[in-house]
Amino acid sequence: MIELEPAIVDVARACALSNHGALDNPKIQVHMGDAREWLMASPQRYDIIVSGQPNPYRAGIASLFNEEFYAASRQRWSPGALLAMGPGL
Repeated sequence: MIELEPAIVDVARACALSNHGALDNPKIQVHMGDAREWLMASPQRYDIIVSGQPNPYRAGIASLFNEEFYAASRQRWSPGALLAMGPGL
C-alpha cells in the first residue's frame, strides 16, 4: 500500500473492526509517498492497483488522470491483475 496522506492510514487503523485488521496482515506493507512516482520507479509487479480518485479540480491531482499514470500502472500489472478506480474521500 502506498499512501500519500498519513491520515488515511490512521483511519484504516481506526476502522480495523470493519476492514478485518487489513493493515495487520503480513502481506500488506504500508509505504508513505506518491503512488504515481512509486509505480514509475518500482520494478515490482502488483495483482491489484486501487486508485481512489480525488476531485480533479484540486491542485496537483491532474497527474492521477494522465496517460503516464495509466501506463505506469499497466507496466506493473501481474498477469490477470486488476486496476480499480473509485471516488475519493
